[in-house]
Amino acid sequence: MLMHYSNEGKCESKLANHVIQYIFHGITGFRWPFANYPNAQAAPADIFITTWKCIDALYEWGFKPIYLCMDGSSNNRAFLKMHFPENDPLLTKMVASHYKNPLRKMIFIMDPCHLIKKIRNSVLSSGIKVHDQRLLSFESCTIQWQMWIDAYNWDRNTHRFPIHNKLTQEHIFPNNAQKMRNKLAFETLNVDMLHLMKMYRKSLSGEAGQQALSAVIQFLEHSSTLVEFFTDQRPVKDMSDERIMKLSIAYNWYKSWGKKVCQNDTISRRYKSLLTMETREDLDFMYHGIMSLITFCIEVLKTEVVPARLNSDIIENIFCQQRSLYHGPTTHPTYNSYRTSINSVVLGQSLVSRKSNAGGNGAKPFSAEIPTKKLRI
Repeated sequence: MLMHYSNEGKCESKLANHVIQYIFHGITGFRWPFANYPNAQAAPADIFITTWKCIDALYEWGFKPIYLCMDGSSNNRAFLKMHFPENDPLLTKMVASHYKNPLRKMIFIMDPCHLIKKIRNSVLSSGIKVHDQRLLSFESCTIQWQMWIDAYNWDRNTHRFPIHNKLTQEHIFPNNAQKMRNKLAFETLNVDMLHLMKMYRKSLSGEAGQQALSAVIQFLEHSSTLVEFFTDQRPVKDMSDERIMKLSIAYNWYKSWGKKVCQNDTISRRYKSLLTMETREDLDFMYHGIMSLITFCIEVLKTEVVPARLNSDIIENIFCQQRSLYHGPTTHPTYNSYRTSINSVVLGQSLVSRKSNAGGNGAKPFSAEIPTKKLRI
């Protein structure tokens, strides 16, 4: 599809190579993809216009949008900051006023699943080899991906039944496509990986070898908290929930890690010793957005929140199905094929999430046959 732009008084036509997809995902589990827009680069200004157009339409249709979840791309972060004074969303805990009606509020959230993948990617690039971009450090100890490789090899070579039986070569040596899979990132940062790393540390001879893994153990203790919370199907019903306290402890650990490194290291070492700046910023946005949403739902709406629903996996699944319909999952469809096949994707999914209390009845294929009359006896 050709997009028409006005650039310094000149009208230009460009082929659309991006699409903005919007899905309504209710707190109760109801979900429906209701709008998509073609564009040339998904600029923050384009996202701003289309997003508020969709929010206004949802209000007209009787829905009440209370939060907006997106991944941590640079354009999405720029769009998010447009809604806050001094471009600092943390001043209002990720709560912004409605663009047209200031009495309405909107909570912005960075996708937790995308954040966990970015945390894994930062560790994946940490090491002492030539191609490694950083060397994560915590309290005089390093956090290197080679430690994951060593633990994996020790587990496979030592035990007939591996301690972490889900860990595979795809987890340890992911390619570009596998780096996008949530499952692979979760299983390298969860409690199973933490248990494996503790068992591997016990197998090392000498205090020096065991001390070298102390930073990795602490890192996995808090990364596993993130994975456990955002994959939990149990609803959060009050702010005193133990899981919220654990989430706060994990967030504060990441913040204290950043403060210690910033106080002790130079600017050149600071970049390589920490997670990427974008990842740390997304962590702030995600935590404060999640806390504001849970507080609003419990105290104002008087309803519970299921943490496993607070992500943008639905949109990722739609994109994967769209790619698979034409020329395999590694190719991108044109917008013409995207908009004509969206109905096939919708009918292939369930209208109500199986995680909701309304059941998991899937959408049945459309039938043009005349229903048979029931016999009366």
